[in-house]
Amino acid sequence: ALAILQIARALAALGATGGFLAPLLVSTGEGRVAMLFSYYLLLNLGVLGIAWFRAWRELNWIAFAFTFGVMGVWAFESYTPSRFLVGQGFLAAFWLLFLGVSLLYALRQPDARRGIFDTTLMFALPLAAFGIESRFADGVELAFAAVVAAAAYLASSALLLQRRDAALAVLTE
Repeated sequence: ALAILQIARALAALGATGGFLAPLLVSTGEGRVAMLFSYYLLLNLGVLGIAWFRAWRELNWIAFAFTFGVMGVWAFESYTPSRFLVGQGFLAAFWLLFLGVSLLYALRQPDARRGIFDTTLMFALPLAAFGIESRFADGVELAFAAVVAAAAYLASSALLLQRRDAALAVLTE
């Protein structure tokens, strides 16, 4: 809240970095991944809240890198099929959240930068999420996940089309 009020990007970035690092630095190695991802979900909801008011790319990237980096390490080193619902649930939540963050980044640009969007985040998000999803599912289940993701991207594109904003044409396409 202070970062938004004071328009202090550095404060937001420092707070987010500390917030994402804290559980990693104090971890006992017990593997309480649901607790960690719940905490990360709360932090990311804060980033989404900030994205509603400010288009701060570095904050979005700090949150994205920590969230998908930690989740990716967990998925490929510690995931077991008994943790499917935990992994799948948080992956879907994080993916939707960062889809919203990346769309808000484009929508919150000042008039002089209207139409600018974070292409790196827009393309890194499905690559990271689908890479992790490939650890959770395969075959028909993985194909179903791809169809659901495609439908969500189509729906977000349809919402952008309703805005009739020529500056967002590239993002919509």
